[in-house]
Amino acid sequence: MKKNGLMSVFILIFAASSLFAQHHQTDTWGIGIHGRNNFSWYKFESSGGPGISFKAPKIPIFWDLSLGLKNNWLNIGVSGDYYFLDKTFVEEINLGWFLGIGAYFWFTNSSTSEDTWSRFSGGIRIPIGISWIFREKLEVFGAWIPHFGVGFWNGSDSHSGIYFPDGSLTFEVGVRYWF
Repeated sequence: MKKNGLMSVFILIFAASSLFAQHHQTDTWGIGIHGRNNFSWYKFESSGGPGISFKAPKIPIFWDLSLGLKNNWLNIGVSGDYYFLDKTFVEEINLGWFLGIGAYFWFTNSSTSEDTWSRFSGGIRIPIGISWIFREKLEVFGAWIPHFGVGFWNGSDSHSGIYFPDGSLTFEVGVRYWF
């Protein structure tokens, strides 16, 4: 029963998506900044920080470089997303939504007096969000992005080994300028 309900939701989303116009431009540069907050599956720890997003003309990937700093803790990440649904649903104000799939890679290092460890993680991400493009140049966007992958930890006994599944839930808000 649950499988039929879930399948019906996906069919409705894909069917409805054909009713709307393409939202993002494909032949221009886009560059922006954003803030994010990640909630890790490991102890549901919170992290966040600024990031830079960009998109090159004719390449259907939205790229992201992010940095997280927190008390003796550093996180550097890179990701790329392909929006297979990128549609306008309120044409009068150019408000749209997107759904995509991407890949991520993160490096995290933590060093305290009690514990020191490093973590490499990577996997897939599924960005789901809304986007408002004002006067075809300035975009405001927000997204909810679940991450699913594997983590490789090196450090104290409590932080060593391979973790699967590894991932997080990310909430992101930003602005992007289209050239």
